[in-house]
This record gives sequence, C-alpha cells and structure tokens, in this order.
Amino acid sequence: MPGPAFVDFARQADLLIMHMAIPQDVGEAARRLHAPPDQIGRIAAAAEAKTLLLSHFMARSLRNLDENLSRVRRHYEGPVVAARDLGCYLPVGGG
Repeated sequence: MPGPAFVDFARQADLLIMHMAIPQDVGEAARRLHAPPDQIGRIAAAAEAKTLLLSHFMARSLRNLDENLSRVRRHYEGPVVAARDLGCYLPVGGG
C-alpha cells in the first residue's frame, strides 16, 4: 500500500495510473498488495493528480465497479478514467 513518499512522487502528475484490483471490503492480506478504492481516491487527491487512470481490474473489483468508482470519487474530484486493454491515454487537456 503506498505511503507518503508515493504521494510526493506522484505530486501534480498529469496522469496518475493506479490499480483497481480490489473492492473496499477485502481482508488485510489483499490490502497489503493493493490499495482499496477509498485509498486510491485519497492518494490521487493528496497528490493533486490532474487525471486518474484506473487499471489492473480483477473480477472482484469489477463485480461492483460503479460502487468502487463512487468510493474513489468521494475523495478525488478530478477526471477518472477506467483503462481498457490496448488503450492509449492522455491526461485531460493533454496533447
């Protein structure tokens, strides 16, 4: 799970890419490997990322994707994009 050094590293990123591998209600073992949606939103907000791109979806995070995205958006107000395989992405307003 990312700590303060990661937030500093990602500060004002044009495009912050984070894994949306787990839902909010998973156990501690999964949380040691991946950040839950609330934490993803907090990290993106604290880093003041211009655009958040979510990737590395797993079946358990896709089961209730709308709820997971809603949890991210509770903390991060910027643009949120769900990645697709072989997609090409630019930050919002990027060229």
